[in-house]
Amino acid sequence: MRTEHDMLGTRSLSDDTLYGLQTLRAKENFITSYHTTNLSLIYAMVQVKKAAALSYRELHPEESQKWDAILCACDRILAGDVDDAFCTSALQGGAGTSTNMNVNEVIANLALTVLGQALGNYDTIHPLDDVNRGQSFRKLELLRDTVILFQKNCIDGILADEQSCLETLKCSRVDLYHKSTEIGYDKAEEQYYQAKSGTTPE
Repeated sequence: MRTEHDMLGTRSLSDDTLYGLQTLRAKENFITSYHTTNLSLIYAMVQVKKAAALSYRELHPEESQKWDAILCACDRILAGDVDDAFCTSALQGGAGTSTNMNVNEVIANLALTVLGQALGNYDTIHPLDDVNRGQSFRKLELLRDTVILFQKNCIDGILADEQSCLETLKCSRVDLYHKSTEIGYDKAEEQYYQAKSGTTPE
């Protein structure tokens, strides 16, 4: 048996149980006789966590061993190897937090086995700090709001003022022509058409 601890106390789980304490509490708190969370949702969540791990491996190559282990764990889940480890009820409070933690804990523990470590050794790979990193609902809301604001204040504004932008481009072309004695007429013409097409001048 292994023990895991949270703010409510310490509980025991068998050494081969892939989920952790938060999933155990969810099984106790919600109706487990009802349908468990559909695996298609589980797999979709795993895909998000896999994408996050890929990003963090690129951002932090010095931690590649950890992220590779998480990626390996995600692939095992997506292959259907550990479907029985996902046991939260489809009916639950907390906006699905229990299901998210079930996925986090299973990924973390599978990743620990990849590294040859014992299940529950979250100092090495943590369900929240590592597996769920960058995926909080608030962060996703901020990303969404940023995209909407960029669309509204930048893209829509440019499209609405397209004629003015074209006039600016024409003025830039005139400026380039004036510089043609310095950089050559052909180069000036080339840079103008590159700017117009959106490519970067060499």
